[in-house]
Amino acid sequence: MGYASDVAQVAVDDAFAEFGREATYNGNATPITIIVDLRDKASRPDDGRPIAGQITIEVRKTEVASPAHSDTFTYDGRTATVSSRPALDDEDGLVWKMWEGDLRLIISESLGPKAVSAAIAKVARQALAEAEAIDVAALGRPVAYKALVDGRESSDLDSVRPDGTIVGIFDLKIDLLSWIEQQLIAHSPVRTGRYQKSHRVFVDGAVTAIADIAAGVSQVVFAPLSAYAPEIEPHDGKPGESRKAPDGVYQAVAALARQRYGTIADISFTFLAVPGVDQPAHSPPPAAEPAIIIDL
Repeated sequence: MGYASDVAQVAVDDAFAEFGREATYNGNATPITIIVDLRDKASRPDDGRPIAGQITIEVRKTEVASPAHSDTFTYDGRTATVSSRPALDDEDGLVWKMWEGDLRLIISESLGPKAVSAAIAKVARQALAEAEAIDVAALGRPVAYKALVDGRESSDLDSVRPDGTIVGIFDLKIDLLSWIEQQLIAHSPVRTGRYQKSHRVFVDGAVTAIADIAAGVSQVVFAPLSAYAPEIEPHDGKPGESRKAPDGVYQAVAALARQRYGTIADISFTFLAVPGVDQPAHSPPPAAEPAIIIDL
């Protein structure tokens, strides 16, 4: 392998070391490591979460060279059957990804409808609990969610039909936007406090409180209403002009937000014309302000 491939393999190995589970493959006693993903992006309706009984399994090509449909992985006391055609999901072709068999196909046909519904509800509770644990580990707190049982909002998971689904929809949008707002305040250099208090949230060009952002909004913009905000950001190959924030505020927070939330939103830094910028006494307001754009 070349240097780039070596680096990619190290990154993959690190991910499996952190998130992997010990498993066996097709009954072989030799242990391998897999990642069980209960929140696969491809399975999400909008910004939702796991579909009960449908999760993904990832395994390194170095451990399983050619997995196939109907292969089995045993982990945590249960056996999962591959119901899809495994595919090399990453750019470097190092990790196989596949769907676990549908829950209804795993349950014995001898079980009645109530037992099937109960089994679906049990798996859904496990999936939702794991999703909550992931959020707590990543964010330091749980994220509110609502459960859709057979397409309707309900907390009664046991009411699911034998041929139905349970979907957990986690509201990460509010968490993301609130976190960015808090970080902009925390990273702001403070002299008079005007800059720190000037950060605003815009939807369709209008200042909007985060709590008032309607469902379905696809883009949110953060920008300050401060005439000297552009000078705080690095520009023209030079650092920002504030010694307290040499890496800027909006550029730094955008980079941090991408690291934390890059899997659920596209987050970018730019300069934009912003209405309502304070008029400085010595010069006209700037043509553009630093901004963070979040495409949800």
